[in-house]
Amino acid sequence: MLPSLGAGLDFFNAANSNTQKEQVEKLLEDLTPPPSCIVSDMCLHYTATIATRFNIPSISFLGQSCFSLFCMYSLGKSRLLSGITSNTEYFVLPGLPDKVEMTKAQLPAQKTDAEWRKFYARTGAAEGVSYGVVMNSFEELEADYASAYKKARKGRVWCIGPVSLSNFEIGSQIKP
Repeated sequence: MLPSLGAGLDFFNAANSNTQKEQVEKLLEDLTPPPSCIVSDMCLHYTATIATRFNIPSISFLGQSCFSLFCMYSLGKSRLLSGITSNTEYFVLPGLPDKVEMTKAQLPAQKTDAEWRKFYARTGAAEGVSYGVVMNSFEELEADYASAYKKARKGRVWCIGPVSLSNFEIGSQIKP
């Protein structure tokens, strides 16, 4: 419902506001019994701080594929991009089950913007302390990449997809 993709960072920053964090903390303080885990969208990085504070495991929900996340994981781990100066030079993504070539220009554009880099750094830090991830994918669709991403995440990846925003029952739409 955003007017453009350019408003995405503003949306994510608003969703991670101190007001949101304080409301969730208040909710958890009052819950009896306390929750056994927090499952949260990966873009809500403040939930990792809350989970740590309350000593509750956090599990991230990721709407991306195992393929795309393993590609980003492999790029980050290899630091290959630091040696590539051209936006149009093709390189092979390291450590993938298949040979995949791309250029820096084909990477998500927001990765180069300083504000997006800050957001991704906070999200990455939250992912680093999460117990695991629930994926909007299914292993039969991308078996090699699900296996590789599970190995990278020490087995703590659960593919439960596809999850959609709407389901149909006897021809009528059920509102989420």
